[in-house]
Amino acid sequence: MTVKSDVVYAPSSGSFIVKELVITDKDAVAFLETLKDSERLNAILTATHFGLLALRDFGTVKKIDWIDKRFQSFETEVTKSFDAAQKKLDEYLGEKGELDRKFSEADGPLRSILDPYYENSPMYDLRRDLEKEFNSVRELISREAGREEADEVGTRKGAKFEDELLEFLEPICSKMGDQIKKISTRKIAGRKVGDLLIQVHEKHLPKPLSIVIEAKAGATRVGGKEGLLKQLDDALGTRKAHYALGVVKVQNGLKGADGCLSHIGNNKVLCTYEPDGLAVEVAYRFARAEILLQASGESIIDSPTCVAVSEKMSEITTKLKEFNNTKSHLTNIESSTQSIRIAIQTLQRDITEVLSGIEAMIRVPAKPVPLKKTKKKS
Repeated sequence: MTVKSDVVYAPSSGSFIVKELVITDKDAVAFLETLKDSERLNAILTATHFGLLALRDFGTVKKIDWIDKRFQSFETEVTKSFDAAQKKLDEYLGEKGELDRKFSEADGPLRSILDPYYENSPMYDLRRDLEKEFNSVRELISREAGREEADEVGTRKGAKFEDELLEFLEPICSKMGDQIKKISTRKIAGRKVGDLLIQVHEKHLPKPLSIVIEAKAGATRVGGKEGLLKQLDDALGTRKAHYALGVVKVQNGLKGADGCLSHIGNNKVLCTYEPDGLAVEVAYRFARAEILLQASGESIIDSPTCVAVSEKMSEITTKLKEFNNTKSHLTNIESSTQSIRIAIQTLQRDITEVLSGIEAMIRVPAKPVPLKKTKKKS
């Protein structure tokens, strides 16, 4: 396209004015001849628009091409520089290089500083310190692993004792018309509280009363934040029980308790589990009598029935201690005499009769009354 014109820029309108535009390019003239008169002006304007944009972009492409060539040249120069630097590094730091030779010298300056196995070097001291720290961490991990293993063994021992206690109490509870079940496998709010639960059934009761049992296979402290009494309180609240028994298997396992049977407050009894199981039977039957007494409405501490039951409980505790002492003497005597055996049998019979007497004292009214908390003596 050949253009003969004067191009004038008009800043006020932001435009260019082309005067006396004459198109002489043969191809352009041939194309315009195919258009209608009304279409030619729009075609010329469109051609001008796209032609100018093409010229602009062509200049950008040329610049990009130039930049690309310059970058390739720069990349080549950088590669050459890195190759030269690598060669220098190999000469100094590579295998059999200058640094390797200096480091290998028996008393060279680098070895005395950097060799972690060269005694008295800073790296040697650092290595020894790290080894000590690693050994400390290893011992800590070993202790934790041992503690976890001990906990696991303790858990297995505890489960075995729970089964043993369940087997012992089941026929006794059944004889009384009660039911006992294992609850340690069922957590409440993510917590394992209570191991066994006894449901006390009586015809006059609107619903069964419950006794929760915490069974301990090992020695257990009574007081403190983690003590047995705290665990019994938690079990009472969580299991919504009316009474709690703490049973410890190990002889002399109740640290801080008075003897093999201890009555705590108005809703807890602690006892040890001996091979004959007498203390556990006493604890269960006493707990059963006490919650039935509370249900009867005679739970005032100075009522005649409560006083009588308290006296009977003291009598049982004394006889139980005497029973265990006599049995202990019998164990230590190689040839036991018949009189000692008779004494043990008599004491065992007396304890059972006192329990029966406590249960006979409880007279439940026809119309049950709500449970009341026993008032403590001032």
